[in-house]
Amino acid sequence: MHRVRGTVAAHGNEDGFTLIELLVAMLLLTIVGAIFTAAFVDLQRSLRKQNGLVDSQATTRNVFETLDRSVRYANGISSPGTAADGNLYVEWQTGDVVSGQTCNQWRVIPATGVLQSRTWVEPTNGTLPLPTAWTTKAVNVVTAGLPAVFATELKSSNVSGIAQAVAGVQRQLAVNLTVSSGGTTPGVSSASTVFTAANSSVNSSSVCTDVSRA
Repeated sequence: MHRVRGTVAAHGNEDGFTLIELLVAMLLLTIVGAIFTAAFVDLQRSLRKQNGLVDSQATTRNVFETLDRSVRYANGISSPGTAADGNLYVEWQTGDVVSGQTCNQWRVIPATGVLQSRTWVEPTNGTLPLPTAWTTKAVNVVTAGLPAVFATELKSSNVSGIAQAVAGVQRQLAVNLTVSSGGTTPGVSSASTVFTAANSSVNSSSVCTDVSRA
């Protein structure tokens, strides 16, 4: 009777990861993911701010282009002032006696950061003028701690007093506009310029007074 001798094959080390290796790999992936997420969030914030800056710059440019087309032909500019409602107003007048006079009134509402305008035709028959509805020109206008949005100046001259009117000194409208795009990461655009009323004189500040500032 033959005896069969059994043999057991020895197994070598099997490929795989230990629990510690898996935990280390997960930790590294978490760190890399957090870094990537932070970088992505920063990129998104930067893009929003850049887009906001482009929008605010476009708003500022549109406002200045509108003012340039209108103020340059004005024959008078009022003295800007804050009315009883707390808003800053300024007016200027265009046209002539033959074709008619048109008043342009602009206001800044500090409480809401809104810049608006309206117009009316100066009546010649003693009736009351009929202003148009307010049109919004810009939103998110920043006013706190900044120079007044509107101010008037006189075009440079070496003469003074009564001689200024003879020398043809013209009134100017200085505009200091700062616009924010709003949101948590706003882009802010600031610009200042001076518009000269070509048909005005040093004494042409009493214009467009038949409609109240309100």
